Amino acid sequence: MWLQRFLVLLFSVVSFVVKSEVNVPNLISVPVLIAEDVKLHLERLSKQTNILTLNDFSNLPQGRDLVDVILLNQALHLGKCHCRLEYFDNSVYGRNIDLLNSGKFAMSADTLWLSDINAHPESLLASKAVINKGDYDVGLYTSKNNDKALKAQTTDDISRLTAISNRFWTADWHTINQLKPNKLAHIESFPNMKRLVKSEIADFTLLHFRVNENDLSYEEMLPIPNIKAVLWDSRHYAISTHFPNHQRIAKAINAGLKQLHQQNKIETAYQSVGINHPLTANWKVLNAN
Repeated sequence: MWLQRFLVLLFSVVSFVVKSEVNVPNLISVPVLIAEDVKLHLERLSKQTNILTLNDFSNLPQGRDLVDVILLNQALHLGKCHCRLEYFDNSVYGRNIDLLNSGKFAMSADTLWLSDINAHPESLLASKAVINKGDYDVGLYTSKNNDKALKAQTTDDISRLTAISNRFWTADWHTINQLKPNKLAHIESFPNMKRLVKSEIADFTLLHFRVNENDLSYEEMLPIPNIKAVLWDSRHYAISTHFPNHQRIAKAINAGLKQLHQQNKIETAYQSVGINHPLTANWKVLNAN
C-alpha cells in the first residue's frame, strides 16, 4: 500500500514539473543598439532604482533617448516578452538603420522616425507609435550670447539666420528647410553642432526642449523665446524582420505600449524631459501649416 501511494505522489510531482517547464517560454536574447552615453546613464540609473516600475521621469540625467530605452524595457515587461536585452554601442542614427538591416541586431533602443522605418519595408517593422505625429515640438536653440538670433520671432527673422542639422535626421532636416534659414549646413556629429552654435559660427539648430525646473537652457544655449517648431512625423521602435523571434518581440512591445498609453505614462514621461512641456505650450509654432 505504501509503495502505491509513493508512486502516485512521485507521478504527481513529475507531472507538475513537466507542465511547469512546458508553460514557461524560453528566455530569448535581444541584441539592442544604444548610444554609449545613454547606456552608461541607464546602467547607473538601474543601480539606483527599478526601471521597470519607474514613474517619475523628471530628474533623469538625460533627455528623450534615455526615456526611450526605459519605456522599451517597460513595454517588453508588460507585454511578457520573457527576453533579456543585450546592449551594443552605436551612436549614429543612420548607422542604426544599416545595422538593423543586417539582421545581426533585433532593434534600436532609440526610437526612429516612421518615415525612416518605412523606407526599408523589406527589413524593418515599426512598433505602435511611441510619440504620435504632431506631438514632438522642438526649440530653435542658439548661443546665449547671440542677440540677433534671440530676437527672432517670425519666419522672416529666421530667413536671416544660419542653421545646422544632420540630414540623416530626416524630420529635423525637413523642418529646418520649412523654416527657410539663410543657410543650412549638414553636420553629422551632435557635439560639433553644439560647438558651432555656442561659438556663433551657426545661429541655431533644432533641439527638443531641455527642462530643469523652469529653466530651458542647455549647456550654453537657449531656445529662441516664444517660438518653436513641430517635427511632423511619429516615432516608433524599429524591429529587424531579419532577426529571429522578431514577431514575438513586436507583439510584446505593442501590447506593452498599449498599456503605457492607456496609463498616460508615455505622454507624462516625455513631457518631463521637455517634449510638449507646459512651459512652451503657448509658444507660436512657425511651421504649423
